[in-house]
Amino acid sequence: MDLARQMEQWKKFWDSVFHPADVERQLQKLRWLEEFAFHCGTAISVEQYRAVEIQIEAGEKKFAELRGDFFVIPSAPQTEQPDWVNR
Repeated sequence: MDLARQMEQWKKFWDSVFHPADVERQLQKLRWLEEFAFHCGTAISVEQYRAVEIQIEAGEKKFAELRGDFFVIPSAPQTEQPDWVNR
């Protein structure tokens, strides 16, 4: 998969989507991808993993925007990282 191309497609999706259910479905896919990448070890680079996380954050922000929620990015650090991040 060409991750850079996929990131552009997600960015276009976030810019054009107008229904919260569509955002929620895409977020489910992204979370699955994040979980999969988390367990892939060194097959996925730190940059690729972070790119997926960024898209999840963008999706969560869009979801909150469409629902009329006030979105605040949590400041607490992630408690668990893939073991290959610290190599």
